[in-house]
Amino acid sequence: MRELQLVGIDKRFPPGVRACADVTLTIRAGEVLAVLGENGAGKTTLMRIAAGVTRPDRGSVVKDGSRLALGSPRDAISHGIGMVHQHFMLIPRLSVAENVVLGFEGGSRLLDRSTLRRSVESFSEQVGLRVDAGRLVEELAVGEQQRVEILRALYRGAEVLILDEPTAVLTPTETDGLFRVVREMASAGKAIVFISHKLHEISQVADRVVILRNGELVAERPPTTPLGELAALMVGRPVEVPTRSGTAASESVALELAGACSHGAPGLDSVSMVVGRGEIVGVAGVDGNGQVALEEVLAGIRQLSGGTLSLVGEAPERTSPTTMRRLGLVRIPSERHRDGIVAPASVWENLVMFDLHRLGFARGGALRVRAARRRAEQLVEEYGIRCGSIDQSVGELSGGNQQKVVIARELAADPSVVVAAQPTRGLDVGATAGVHRALLEHRERGRAVVLISADLDEICQLSDRVYVMYEGRVSGTAAPSERERIGRLMAGVAA
Repeated sequence: MRELQLVGIDKRFPPGVRACADVTLTIRAGEVLAVLGENGAGKTTLMRIAAGVTRPDRGSVVKDGSRLALGSPRDAISHGIGMVHQHFMLIPRLSVAENVVLGFEGGSRLLDRSTLRRSVESFSEQVGLRVDAGRLVEELAVGEQQRVEILRALYRGAEVLILDEPTAVLTPTETDGLFRVVREMASAGKAIVFISHKLHEISQVADRVVILRNGELVAERPPTTPLGELAALMVGRPVEVPTRSGTAASESVALELAGACSHGAPGLDSVSMVVGRGEIVGVAGVDGNGQVALEEVLAGIRQLSGGTLSLVGEAPERTSPTTMRRLGLVRIPSERHRDGIVAPASVWENLVMFDLHRLGFARGGALRVRAARRRAEQLVEEYGIRCGSIDQSVGELSGGNQQKVVIARELAADPSVVVAAQPTRGLDVGATAGVHRALLEHRERGRAVVLISADLDEICQLSDRVYVMYEGRVSGTAAPSERERIGRLMAGVAA
């Protein structure tokens, strides 16, 4: 393959949301093409069209001069086009080898597991993505699962590999490893499309950069372009990065954990933590080291098996999400699809669902729909949520705009304590700056923020103090300026 072209691609989603508008783009063999844009700019939709997942309203996909008929991902992979989606599509209870070949009709339908495992492991070594093909996917770390997704696409003969937000859930070390693999694949003649919101990654991995805005291709730039210029092209205006200023006003305690333990894999093992009013406390760590347990304990979802939790001076014997919200704690959940939104419900319903009584929208069994919709319209405007209307299903929005709905609803509740778990995962540079600005404003107003994030840059930029988690315990504390110390603590090395 020499090149793949997307020619005159148009796509709209109900109710009249323009995802792609007459986009023409060339993807070349042997290069890494970075595709940038705000949430809802059309990046993923465009590439899902190339991968046969979505059909365009108008336009065509052309490979080496021949127009392709792509009715499904199977059609696309038959022409050498594969896509690794932002949300992995692996089956946890199956092995790596079984996931790699699942749905791939090659050879006999009766597969010997030992032969299958050897075949997949041999192929993984050939392409530089070594895996233990016999392990269950549910046993793998996030970075390992992503390698399996890439391996699956390559095993099926992908010449064009589309990576949608591939570093969103990776640690810095895993990200460096992915970049090496991507460059090696490009050197071997593969065409790589790299969709990302993280501008600082582009110069490390891309050969060419294109920018989408409001469904249109607005610019093409070299990867050496200053980050400020790329950000401005993405959002249509200069982007100011908010920074923490002054010292934390932590004269009184808003939240405290003392010797907290909880069941789980991993759970919490004697975790102690103090968060003062007017400060942001960061919780750093590689995914899977107890951060989810901490998030759920603080939100009242998971009960303590030992130790105590106190919030604004109260120590409830048994917690629940309702109790914690009544006491002034809100959560931006790490799993927005599972815990943050009701996908079939409308934008306005999702924006007001938890605070109908507090805001006076529900009285005597009656819902004041007009007032609730006005509130939702204000939040859509304030947080820049891109939607066709507030009646649109949240499930139809881009992932970043779904996250904006969650953040708008929780921060607008004027909480005393915000538990923000991976709050900017999947958000573009403009939306990320908006979330950071909102968290810093809560800090300046004397509110407490617990920031749980796998993004070390985010932790160090916003936090006043940092706790580091490793295997369910606090492995140490650090100042945000002590990046090397934090990195060692994340790896479980005594610092």
